[in-house]
Amino acid sequence: MTRKALTALAAVLFLFLVAPVTHSATETTVELNVNHETVEGGIQLEYPVRTNMLSVAYDAIYNEDEYRIAGAEVLLGNALTRDLECYLGFRGEYGEINALPHDPNLSHVGFTAKANYTLLRDALPFPIVWGNQLTVSPKPMSFDDTEKYWSLRTNLDFNVLQNSGITAGFRYREADMEKRGREQSYDEGSVFIGYKLTF
Repeated sequence: MTRKALTALAAVLFLFLVAPVTHSATETTVELNVNHETVEGGIQLEYPVRTNMLSVAYDAIYNEDEYRIAGAEVLLGNALTRDLECYLGFRGEYGEINALPHDPNLSHVGFTAKANYTLLRDALPFPIVWGNQLTVSPKPMSFDDTEKYWSLRTNLDFNVLQNSGITAGFRYREADMEKRGREQSYDEGSVFIGYKLTF
């Protein structure tokens, strides 16, 4: 996947999936994360569905020497306690792993689970939210050159302002790939820091 194709995919997602519905979302979160090699951006929209919340998110991550990946997810969740929110749903990703020979395509739609826990809500001057997300895509849900895939993400959000704050965390992904009869494995882990804005 070329940079032009990634740009076109992001534009289509924004114009046809994001822009028409942001006005009806009860909460919209925009996020930008970086480290010394990677830039990542995303938008998350939340809608009330009876007693639950529907979360729809779109994101993209770019590392010039390693990969270019765009993702989307749909989750349904609820607040189990005052401090704990849990979500279950599906996450799909498509991109290219440049770090491997022949640049195999990463393509999957996997099961995902997410949890957010607010730490010491009444004891701190501002909320700190610990978030975790696990995505697993077995072989029947992995496509193109991807045999199977899983990823883990954990982060701490320091909400120093009413609707915005600093986020820092760690992400890890692992994929078994096969292209032109050659089986390969790819794994990557990195820390990140960024900014979140909620409105």
